[in-house]
Amino acid sequence: MEPAGFSIGTDGTTNLEVHLTARDRKGNLLLDKTGGHIFRIEDGLVRRFDIRQGRIGKTQTETYPAAS
Repeated sequence: MEPAGFSIGTDGTTNLEVHLTARDRKGNLLLDKTGGHIFRIEDGLVRRFDIRQGRIGKTQTETYPAAS
C-alpha cells in the first residue's frame, strides 16, 4: 500500500487514496489498483474505518467498525 493523496471530507472524515499492489512469493504481480481508506476519528481514536474499491467517491464499501 502506498499513499497517493488525502483529503478531509465535509463530514469530518479523513479520506486517504492508496495505490494497492500485491505479489506472490515469486514476485509475480497479483493486484495493482487504486483504493480508498476512509477514517472517522473521534477523541483521537479511529471509530470507523471504511475501505472503498476504486477512487474515493465510488459506492462499493466494506465497513470495519472499531471495537467497543
